Amino acid sequence: MRGLPLILPIVVAACTTPTRWTKAGADDAVTVKDADQCQALGKEEAQRRYPYMAGSGAYGPTGMVLSQQQDDNNRATVQASVFNECMQKKGYTRT
Repeated sequence: MRGLPLILPIVVAACTTPTRWTKAGADDAVTVKDADQCQALGKEEAQRRYPYMAGSGAYGPTGMVLSQQQDDNNRATVQASVFNECMQKKGYTRT
């Protein structure tokens, strides 16, 4: 029972409502369309910067796996960053 106060804030934070993108005059259909465009743009940019299977095999199988994991993390970061920037450029704000 003593660990409950430490765990409770984490559980509450995990259950919060996800962030929504809003824009004056944009209905759900427009928001979904814009989000899809930004998602595609983010994915394209992430794959351009960190192509699949481009890791170095010079360090053997372990190095290849670590390189692929790092590229996966980098792709996710780039994709999220480009998506957020794209949505903001389209006039959306997070709520």
